[in-house]
Amino acid sequence: MSNGRLPRWIFDADARVPGTQPADYLALLPVFFARPGRTVDEAVRKKGRVWGPTEIRPLLRTMLNADPSEASATVTGHLLRETLAAGGQACRPLIAKSGLSHAFVDPALRHLQYGGAEIRLGARVARIGVSGTDSKERVSSLAFEEMSGPVSIAPGDGVVLAAPPEVAQRLAPDLAAPDEYRAIVTVHFVVDVPIGFVPLTCLVGGTSDWLFADDGRLSVTITSAGRLLATPHDELARTMWHEVAKAVRLPPAPVPPWQVIVEERATFAAIPSQEGRRAGVRTRWNNFTLAGDWTATGLPATIEGAIRSSQKAADALMNPSMESR
Repeated sequence: MSNGRLPRWIFDADARVPGTQPADYLALLPVFFARPGRTVDEAVRKKGRVWGPTEIRPLLRTMLNADPSEASATVTGHLLRETLAAGGQACRPLIAKSGLSHAFVDPALRHLQYGGAEIRLGARVARIGVSGTDSKERVSSLAFEEMSGPVSIAPGDGVVLAAPPEVAQRLAPDLAAPDEYRAIVTVHFVVDVPIGFVPLTCLVGGTSDWLFADDGRLSVTITSAGRLLATPHDELARTMWHEVAKAVRLPPAPVPPWQVIVEERATFAAIPSQEGRRAGVRTRWNNFTLAGDWTATGLPATIEGAIRSSQKAADALMNPSMESR
């Protein structure tokens, strides 16, 4: 893809999807202007060649963890504005070479500890205490499991709750949150990766979606994988290895050592009925905000959405009189 916003690649037969013409990409435009409540398939009536089984449809399914037949056109429009419409630089994947903990969690913990924060890992919040009346009501305490007494929240302090939607609703029952989810299945294979093989590949025409290559391991991910939850793991491993072996040009047998990871509630469902259930970062308590990819970020369940929500949550606490952006 072209680095800048001008999509010069569309006019290059060697760069665009094989068998398509520049005019075929106009079929994407209705998604950018879709009305709320519509799916992608409802918003795009004339799909053309770019919407085939090896072009836009599998790309959107892997980005949204939902098939375009059910995915929210509004969320898809936001996603495309920040990727395809923003140019090739906005579409290049960033890969955490040493894992997400090393890239995000460990630096965050060091930063907090340097600032004097007390880190309590494994301390589950059991209850949120509230005091005051009407507009003066605020979160005043947090009760943790296996702790004798609650932790008081000083008048100048704020609370950011970064938790899955079902946990957030348990702690704040009047909170709106998504209640439908989509699964992701990942199969890891212990195998030496061929020299020079790229770290990330999108696979089409099979069951697999993403193929990740790391030292001594190939990992394949299947999005929107609810249809596979009842499939025996050994059968999944055999099927996935057949596709992986074809992609990396390795022998299809024997199947190397494997591990199947099933996440039944990997992401909230990026479908129209769930859009209205995504809460904003602000709550009815000025000193209590929400963070998480399931909040109203405009994006599907992504790391970018989680980071964006946390920035908004912090801004809301630092500037309680300002509207959340």
